[in-house]
Amino acid sequence: MGDPVRGARVPDALTAGGPTVAVRAPAHPIAQALRDAGNKVVSILGARTKDLIIMEEEMRLASDEVRVCTDDGSYGEHGLVTDVLKDIFDKQGKPGLVVAIGPVIMMKFVSKLTKEYGIPTVVSLNPIMVDGTGMCGGCRVAVSGESKFVCVDGPEFDALVERARELTGIEEKTALVHEGLRALIAREAARRLAEQVRDGILDPADIDEAAISAAQITYLEGYLWDPPPAKEAFVKAAGIAHGAGRKVALSLSDSFCVDRHRDEFRRLIEEHVDVVFANEAEILSLYQTSDFEEAAEAID
Repeated sequence: MGDPVRGARVPDALTAGGPTVAVRAPAHPIAQALRDAGNKVVSILGARTKDLIIMEEEMRLASDEVRVCTDDGSYGEHGLVTDVLKDIFDKQGKPGLVVAIGPVIMMKFVSKLTKEYGIPTVVSLNPIMVDGTGMCGGCRVAVSGESKFVCVDGPEFDALVERARELTGIEEKTALVHEGLRALIAREAARRLAEQVRDGILDPADIDEAAISAAQITYLEGYLWDPPPAKEAFVKAAGIAHGAGRKVALSLSDSFCVDRHRDEFRRLIEEHVDVVFANEAEILSLYQTSDFEEAAEAID
């Protein structure tokens, strides 16, 4: 299902890959196809830390140049994919195409940057797919006013047309949470937070009180927790939601985030959060146990 990516000759091509294995893997065949078509390919591999960088050797074989960056500076250049991207634009000139594959928030800011430079950009919306069969409707996006399914009509879309399903909306889905608690959540709530991010940092001034008061559940993304202003924004958003009789959900994002913010996340959950989204590794890390039932009981 979906449309295959085909290599074509463009003036120069640049692929920007994010740190998640499921969505970064397609960057390799795309880079290879573009290079086979006669393009100069510059690839950027970005991750939060060195241990999350993958397929570096494969990408070097498929690219004319590879630049690696990490958020914490543990490997390669210290900074974000967008920092490296801007450096390339400023020093090497504008490429004919940018392909961004990775976390939605990364693709959002890559698209914002390439729009400023007027560079054609393709984003891969794999991260919002669910069953990949066209049946569930979970990956519905609006493209030029038309509804599309990422798994059937994508996963690649023109970033200057696509609004990354605007990454929010009020399309409600039912989520099953521990001990049978059922909660209605805005499936696209991640966009509502992402749209409030200014230069990658959430600030209390960005919080939309009316939107939060109207939402069934306000979804907080653990990746955004680092800066002090973001922490203030989380607490402010939770206070608004609870004041309006709404619920607050938190995604632990990954074990790396939990390891860095364990005590703060636990305090946030105890004082401000109603629903927690986490995989087994994240919840075990949060409560520093190897027993899932013990961790589940602790968070209940």
